[in-house]
Amino acid sequence: MEEININSSDYGHILELIEKYGKDGYVFVGEDQDGCKTIGAICKRYISIDTWQKNGWIRTNTYYDDFTTEETFNGRWKRG
Repeated sequence: MEEININSSDYGHILELIEKYGKDGYVFVGEDQDGCKTIGAICKRYISIDTWQKNGWIRTNTYYDDFTTEETFNGRWKRG
């Protein structure tokens, strides 16, 4: 399986990933730099990443091809 590193502070990189993988859609799982579990999708116009944070919250970051971003919190997960 191909490893993808997403640099969310480099919008040129975000656009390259959208162009390369977004046409057919691409779903991935992994870990962030803090060791938190992630699941994400690269779509035609955006990249969305859900992160199961160590504090129990599920954070969603979305990076759109028009340079806008969103960060939402979608509840808590039960650690166990």
